[in-house]
Amino acid sequence: MSNSARWFIAKIGPGGSRTAKDRIGIPEERKDEIIAERSIRDEGFQCYYPRMRKEIIHHRTNARIVRRFPLFTGYIFVALPSPNGEYLKDCDGLGRLLSYDGQFGKPWQVPTGDVEGYMRAEAELEFDDTKESRIKRKLEGKTRRETIQMTFPDGQAIRVKQDWQHTHMLAGFHGEVVSVTGRGTVKSMIELFGRLVAAEFDAGDIEPYPSRAA
Repeated sequence: MSNSARWFIAKIGPGGSRTAKDRIGIPEERKDEIIAERSIRDEGFQCYYPRMRKEIIHHRTNARIVRRFPLFTGYIFVALPSPNGEYLKDCDGLGRLLSYDGQFGKPWQVPTGDVEGYMRAEAELEFDDTKESRIKRKLEGKTRRETIQMTFPDGQAIRVKQDWQHTHMLAGFHGEVVSVTGRGTVKSMIELFGRLVAAEFDAGDIEPYPSRAA
């Protein structure tokens, strides 16, 4: 990234957010760029179009499909030598630079550190909602059992859920996790009328106590 370049935000024009057609000889990392991105780079300028990845479950096959979406719909970061929108006048699918005082005001410059921060966050999957990103952020395990263990580690205080959706015979009683089985059920010791009783639950029937919603 050029030290002399200054970052601005440009509005994407009609059709500019469509995926650009494949072109022989284009680098692999540019193959999913949108029309506005390609046009800016073809003019010799740097740009950055932040994206997030989201996992979608196919309604018929239940297969996980990862799709990419823009983080800021309709806008793109552009690095220019100076705040002059004329640099981009020949770019396809691109509108004007965002400015302080309307269409003819001074273009709004974005600190380079902010743009680089977005780039790092995207590279670290911080914007994503996928299994890979949830595992990286330790919100989900690699297997169902690992995920359950993250919520119910050994020794975790629990309460058996008690509401209209949960009618377990031990609903409302408290206890402590002993372990998570290979099947993903939770072995526990439940306080029942002054004594401890061994019980095994589906993870959906219990919750950490005090409740996270409390």
